[in-house]
Amino acid sequence: MNIMNAPIRSRRNLPVFCCCLTLSLAATGPLFAQNDEEAAAAGMLEEIIVTAQKREQSMMDVPVAVSAITGESINEYISGAQDIRALAARVPGLNIETSNGRTQPRFYLRGMGNIDFDVNANQPVAMIFDEISLENNTVRSLPLFDIQRIEVLKGPQGSLFGRNTNAGVIKIDSVKPTADRNAYVSLSYGSRSTLIAEAASNFTLTDTLMMRGSLKYQERDAWIDNTYNGPGDDFGEFQEFAWRLQFMWQPSDSFSGWLKLHGFDQEGSDPNVFYANAIEKGTSGLRPEFDETIASHDNEVASMDTEHFGGALNLQWNFGNGMTLTSVTGYDTVENF
Repeated sequence: MNIMNAPIRSRRNLPVFCCCLTLSLAATGPLFAQNDEEAAAAGMLEEIIVTAQKREQSMMDVPVAVSAITGESINEYISGAQDIRALAARVPGLNIETSNGRTQPRFYLRGMGNIDFDVNANQPVAMIFDEISLENNTVRSLPLFDIQRIEVLKGPQGSLFGRNTNAGVIKIDSVKPTADRNAYVSLSYGSRSTLIAEAASNFTLTDTLMMRGSLKYQERDAWIDNTYNGPGDDFGEFQEFAWRLQFMWQPSDSFSGWLKLHGFDQEGSDPNVFYANAIEKGTSGLRPEFDETIASHDNEVASMDTEHFGGALNLQWNFGNGMTLTSVTGYDTVENF
């Protein structure tokens, strides 16, 4: 179910330089570390595992054009309170744009996408988050945190992922609960009073039931002065809070159940500011007097408010001999003002 009232909003996203403090508690594996070191010493490449064909495989064995990004790299790409559009700078052939601030991104793969501003329009690039298809652009506005892997599959993927995958699929998998004592806390502060706080942890509730909780908060002050209504910063601020709660139940080797609940709240006035006459004539550069912190708009300051809640349930029965029955159920609701 999707409920939305989405007037067009816009913003300009700029890089932010941050200082980060990270605390990480994790169970390490000396044996695996040793193997990695030995492999590196021998000049071998680390094997990349993907799930592009609904099962874990080496990326070398998948007959599909795939770009894979691991969790550590994802954290580097989205530093400075970047949103999901930051992936476009790291994945060849991927372009992500929006006319509504940090919300309602539109995806293009190899130049193929949908330029329709209607948030209910079908998209040829599918997004699959934890096996649940997110079709609506507003639902795709979620921030990235505690992510295990992102795979970008290029080209038609209808055989395995159904309709609206003519251009490809963006597949995102969050870190799942395990019995390992694993936790981290990250705090960043940067220019324009940008604050980012993120944390996640595993919890063992019983011998067969594990839980993982993760959250992310980020904010930035207004930094663009609208000279039309006098001095003072009017554009660019936002506050975002996202959380995810997961449960993994494994009572036997033949059955497992996974439940996820998640939410996202966003507010602010973070529009794409369109600067007139910003380019120096006869060049591809900006005019020397150009100032990105000043704009002039005769309309009201655009608001950007989103409330998103959802859940997913994945049940698996393993019958042996390579036979597995999987049930996947998902529900998402979003309000955008």
